[in-house]
Amino acid sequence: MNNEKIINEFKYYIDNQNYDSIYELYTDIKTTYDSTKEYRCNYEYIFQKVYLYACIKGETEVINFMKNIYDNFGIVEKIALKPTIIYGKYITKKT
Repeated sequence: MNNEKIINEFKYYIDNQNYDSIYELYTDIKTTYDSTKEYRCNYEYIFQKVYLYACIKGETEVINFMKNIYDNFGIVEKIALKPTIIYGKYITKKT
């Protein structure tokens, strides 16, 4: 499963407000997917796309979940994703 398929699956669950599946998909990606592949999944890219989509849709539960994931990233990833967080706050206030 590539990054775009993962993102589309997250978007599908967000559209259907299927929060349990979002949590399960994230857990599956972190545990199963990485251990069976030779390459690292691009979590930062997936995070950016899913976080902004959740902000556009106004899904506060998903946004809070994604912020918890953000808090667990390393310092370099946090610096790289900081503009995404700021833009997400702007989108959320605008809608």
